[in-house]
Amino acid sequence: MNRLGRIAVVLGGYAVALLAATAAVAVWQMRTSGPDVQAMAGMYAFGDFALFVGVFGVLALVPTGFGLYFLRSCGKFWAPLSVVSLAIAMTSPVGVSIVPLAHVLRLRGPGWEIAGGLGFLRAMGAPLLAGGFFVGALVAPARRPRRALVAAACLELAGALGVAIHFIMMRVNYGLFG
Repeated sequence: MNRLGRIAVVLGGYAVALLAATAAVAVWQMRTSGPDVQAMAGMYAFGDFALFVGVFGVLALVPTGFGLYFLRSCGKFWAPLSVVSLAIAMTSPVGVSIVPLAHVLRLRGPGWEIAGGLGFLRAMGAPLLAGGFFVGALVAPARRPRRALVAAACLELAGALGVAIHFIMMRVNYGLFG
């Protein structure tokens, strides 16, 4: 397959993921309507956004895998990718630790609240990034980038585990979420 065909496969895969995510949100919006939706429009909008990002992110792993597979022969690509992946992945455990750390140290103020919210949102994306890093590790042509990508995926999974523990502790301590 020539270069143009490879690019078409990857971009076509992203287009399919985009269309599927849009369709998923449209179907969800058709199923949820009424006064509850109007009363909590912001929360439903965030839910629609989360659904779109989740569906697109999972489906986009396929064209991402193809794109990385097509780049296997480009040796200069994999070293920077592994370094950037590790740098990004290190922010996941940090992001999920901000809220408990601020609580234990009794750090107050709008700066800590913003940092905690952003860190939590960062950690919420950890499962998708972990999937992407695992896909990269599967197709990496050499041992060093493969190990770095697996380490990045494990760091992302640690962040996702932190979010899961946070939700469990909120449920246990405060009786939230059902």
